Amino acid sequence: MQKPRIILVEDEEDIASLIKLQADLSGYKLHVEVDGLNGFRAIDREKPDLVILDIMLPGQNGLDVCRKMKHDPKLKDIPVILISAKSEELDV
Repeated sequence: MQKPRIILVEDEEDIASLIKLQADLSGYKLHVEVDGLNGFRAIDREKPDLVILDIMLPGQNGLDVCRKMKHDPKLKDIPVILISAKSEELDV
């Protein structure tokens, strides 16, 4: 059986490492990208089972990547989890 595939788009190495460790321990295959543009390209190419997006990313922010995914018929059904270091609703 093939491991479920996750693409994580996160520019903070410490956060990406923690998420990768947990994904590995839980039996997921995790691919990491560090900016929105390359993240979207990887999502489009790999069609993962789940995407985890940081909101604040270089190149293109996570909200824009999510919008592009949801407007693309090939990607719109992929679940997305948005993460942020911001603590206030107005920050995002």
